[in-house]
Amino acid sequence: MDVIQQTIGLCRSGRFPEAEAVCRKALRAQPDRFDLHFLLGNIHLQQGKPSEAVTALERAIQLDPGSVEAMNLLAGAYYALNRRGDALSQFDRVVALRPNDVQAEFNRGVLLTELGRIDQALASYDRILARQSDLEDAQYNRANVLLMLGRDGEALASYDRVLAKNPQHIGVLTNRGNVLTKLRRWDEALACFERVLSIKPDDLNALNNRGNIFKELGCWAEATASYDRALAIAPDYVDAIYNRGVTSMLRGRLDEAKPDLERALAIQPDYALALDALTVCQSGLCDWEGFPDLVARLLPAALEGKIEPFTLLKIGVDPEPLLRCMTNYARSKIPELPPVWRGERYTHDRLRVAYVSTDFRVHPIPYLITEVFELHDREKFEIVGISLGPDDNSDIRARIVKSFDQFHDVRSLSDDDVAALMRRLEIDVAVDLNNYTEMSRPGILARRPAPVQASYLGVPVTMGASFIDYAIADKFVLPREQQQWWTEKIVEMPDCYLASDMVTKRNMPVAPPSRADVGLPERGFVFCCFNNSFKITAPVFAIWMRLLAAVEGSVAWLSPASEPTWHNLAAYAKHAGVDPARLIFAPRVDRVEDHLSRHRAADLFLDTLPYNAHTTAADALWAGLPVVTCAGTAFPARVAGSLLHTIGLSELVTDNLADYEALALKLARDPLMMGDVRTRLAFNRLNSPLFDTARFTRHLEQAYTTMVRRARNGEAPAAFAVDPL
Repeated sequence: MDVIQQTIGLCRSGRFPEAEAVCRKALRAQPDRFDLHFLLGNIHLQQGKPSEAVTALERAIQLDPGSVEAMNLLAGAYYALNRRGDALSQFDRVVALRPNDVQAEFNRGVLLTELGRIDQALASYDRILARQSDLEDAQYNRANVLLMLGRDGEALASYDRVLAKNPQHIGVLTNRGNVLTKLRRWDEALACFERVLSIKPDDLNALNNRGNIFKELGCWAEATASYDRALAIAPDYVDAIYNRGVTSMLRGRLDEAKPDLERALAIQPDYALALDALTVCQSGLCDWEGFPDLVARLLPAALEGKIEPFTLLKIGVDPEPLLRCMTNYARSKIPELPPVWRGERYTHDRLRVAYVSTDFRVHPIPYLITEVFELHDREKFEIVGISLGPDDNSDIRARIVKSFDQFHDVRSLSDDDVAALMRRLEIDVAVDLNNYTEMSRPGILARRPAPVQASYLGVPVTMGASFIDYAIADKFVLPREQQQWWTEKIVEMPDCYLASDMVTKRNMPVAPPSRADVGLPERGFVFCCFNNSFKITAPVFAIWMRLLAAVEGSVAWLSPASEPTWHNLAAYAKHAGVDPARLIFAPRVDRVEDHLSRHRAADLFLDTLPYNAHTTAADALWAGLPVVTCAGTAFPARVAGSLLHTIGLSELVTDNLADYEALALKLARDPLMMGDVRTRLAFNRLNSPLFDTARFTRHLEQAYTTMVRRARNGEAPAAFAVDPL
């Protein structure tokens, strides 16, 4: 029998070692036979020995450089060894020799995608479909590549072409649902996942994605039910465990969320999303057991850009590593997209400034900046609102809408459509009021709809992205030596960078409430902190407990907290030797004016670190309540210090926790010193720049004018300071 036929027969019988032995014996007699080297390479691949296959097939190609079959096999061997570039070179040779080889072109497209050469992969699939338009796998892969390129509409069209011929293609239905989710077309996306489940009721991915849509829509019970259904099928399905935990967090049930997040991490210890969520969860619960270890586990993932920016600020990452975290975060979350604005020059009589936000509703941001919208000089500026978030039908929402020359509710539009709208409006300056806060959509400004794009308020951190030109700050919150750790160019406001909406503040009742009215004891020193519970850290709380122990009859008056959070703080107080009854939690009140007024029942506001009071510190100062702060290194740890410097009370700013504690204790024990501080605060709040919103607005307009002038002159963005009026 011919040696080739004998070897093939052994292979067909699965007797690969014998086939290899026959082949090698023949090669010893005839070492330059192409067909024997080719066959040996194939045998090695069948045995799962790609290294040996490479050796044999490379020799075969030396003997016959034009063998397309050997090139295809060699590409497979290279691929098995993770030598993607070498595999691609073989498919390139095949396509050059045989341009109509659809399979080689298809494999080439797969490899180009894996190598990140997405545009070239798309070209491969386009060539295939030009020859064979009904090839389902090529159409499917083409859609996936378009999705990677951010060409969502074209991707949907490609998916639809596959579904027209194969309505039950689960992969297409799933990816189509993912695109529609990204485009916020919730009903259509939900229909895709329901269709998958009608075909395959136990599809875990569809159940999880379905739950995620309900979560986005605030349908908590439906979301949880979808995750529960997935977990009934696969109890260790980590994504569903994590998402169920996050849903509990969104419902304010942090104590229910924690076990799910811990379980997700027990299954997958490096699950970055769960590390992030558990950190947030424990912060909100003031659950500090094992917290340093959790933060240590979080940091490597943060440096890879896998952790939400707000979480990093809560744990106090220093500016230099924070820049690396943020640039990697931006790179991983936001694709590079072609610009919508391509250098066109606008010649408006008035500069068009668009404020872009998800938070035109009851939220801290409007209570800072709404009056700025109202006070903009309409002879020089046209002010446009781009609303990405819900309409809560609140009074502040109605006031915001009225404050703009144009108001566009675009929450149902895709990022592409919003960017196109802003380009049609010929916006000169786009101001992102979100940064990376919840529901933010940085993909809109990533499409560069305006010649100048700036970041203000939101999360006080660099966005780490090339599409934001400027960030608005001041010399205290962002000293010049730290500006190197921001990708944006810094606009330095002459006073505090934080705006104040004085319309609400001016409506504060004239007469303060009595202590009894707000649930405080009639006598005794009242330390106050109305910061969210996530800002309270173990070292700061320990200081507060020492202050309560040192000042007889004193109490700590805190922001409303969930029952589990209250129990945790009470337990820590008891452990510190302080009666938990001395922790008094203020109930929520409906009117902002009443919340401002009740500050006057307290004696001293104690700030937090590493995340200061921001709006809450401004509220306290306007109400006449002195604030003691400790200024840290990063922006969020320096905001209260900026407020105090601007209002002329810089002596209340410390730079270490020991001095912070000593100053708070001294003020509590020295009525004369406290009286002097209160007297100066009472005068300064009415006469300093801090609460002069008209002055702030003029400075902000100077900033916008300078930004636009530089852009129109063809100058690159550059840091600058706004001259004080």
